[in-house]
Amino acid sequence: MAESQNSETILIKKYANRRLYNVTHSKHLTLDEMIALIRDGNEVQVIDSKSKKDITQSVLTQVFLEQNTYLFSSEFLHRLIQTQNDLMGEFFTEYVPKFLESYLQTRDMMRRQVHALASPQSWMQPPGMQKLMNPFASFAEQLERFRPGAIAEMPLEAAESETQQMETLKARIRELEREVEDLKA
Repeated sequence: MAESQNSETILIKKYANRRLYNVTHSKHLTLDEMIALIRDGNEVQVIDSKSKKDITQSVLTQVFLEQNTYLFSSEFLHRLIQTQNDLMGEFFTEYVPKFLESYLQTRDMMRRQVHALASPQSWMQPPGMQKLMNPFASFAEQLERFRPGAIAEMPLEAAESETQQMETLKARIRELEREVEDLKA
């Protein structure tokens, strides 16, 4: 993901009336100004003025959803709330961040490739030409890892290696069980 441009985190207090106060720079700010700070690469930490609790995640989630109302249907949101402790939670905590990181890497790679097109000698060489013909190859490879059943289709060598490891572990368990029985006797 994008690296923060500033090393310090901007501390923001949120008051009960939904007002935001930038403690770091001693001024009130609007929600749009806070969003601009984040888009500029700053990290923010939002603290509830009364309880002093860190509410950054909650505020950022609310901001994101308010600005992107078209992303999720009501039906999807109902289903998400109903299954939040099941696989859906795992999906959002495990796979969405990985997918976003993969997307950002691919986007950056695409930008570099488009920039490289400005110098024809770079794309006339075979590796550059190959990238030009299929710019989404690495993104497709990353996406393939998340396809259902991808794990089941692992290479035969990896499957055999795992089978051998499993057999070794089973043999070791049997050996330990025998030792425990001998100690009991």
